[in-house]
Amino acid sequence: MTDKFKVAFEVTAWFETSGQLYTLSVGNFDKQGCSWGPRQTNIGQSSLQPLMRKMLEDDPLNVQEALGDLYYSFVDVARVQPTSDQLAIVIRDWNDDRGRLKTDWRNAFRRLGELPSVQKIFQDDARTSIPSTDRLAAWIASGPTPTVREWCLAYDFVTQNGGFHSAFRAAISTFLFTLKAFRKDPRDRMRAICWLRAGWTYIRGQRKFADDVLGRKLLIVEGASKFRGSWVDLDEKYGVSDGVV
Repeated sequence: MTDKFKVAFEVTAWFETSGQLYTLSVGNFDKQGCSWGPRQTNIGQSSLQPLMRKMLEDDPLNVQEALGDLYYSFVDVARVQPTSDQLAIVIRDWNDDRGRLKTDWRNAFRRLGELPSVQKIFQDDARTSIPSTDRLAAWIASGPTPTVREWCLAYDFVTQNGGFHSAFRAAISTFLFTLKAFRKDPRDRMRAICWLRAGWTYIRGQRKFADDVLGRKLLIVEGASKFRGSWVDLDEKYGVSDGVV
């Protein structure tokens, strides 16, 4: 039986990190201070700090060794305090004047990402999305038995986009009901959802991200396509399929 979580986790992590699942870290290009790991959890949204505290708690000696002289700044940002204060430290001390993560920090995060204990923390954090992904996948499938492809699509929506606003989901459900009579392919419902979600991203003021939202979602639906300038076959690479999860 296909491990739906493993497939979806690796697919979305590939989108987020270009294959550097646990070792890729980036700076303040999106005003989030620092983003790191398979879901690019970050300081600005307060999603990275709990994981940092967990790392310090679970594997303190290896974490300190990986960080070296940066350890105390890492601890300072990880401790419970207003996000604005944490973000200010990261922007000031971890990034250069162009908002790029400094080399010593990129190297430190790479070393941390190679630790099995850190990888497990990222995986456990990602597993907290399984219940919301199950619910969204059932809606995408229009039934209780989604395929691996539909589950991967739902997981990517939850991870990249935070799922669907309830009002928007209700609105497009009406459109999808009308579309049902015109469907020529079982994946047409998924395709319509991808286009509508990308359009929602565009009109909500995130125009520069809309193309990427659409491109990666349609790649999951189609299985193989040109993406970011290269041909990618997700079905072959990660085992995305139309088998029921």
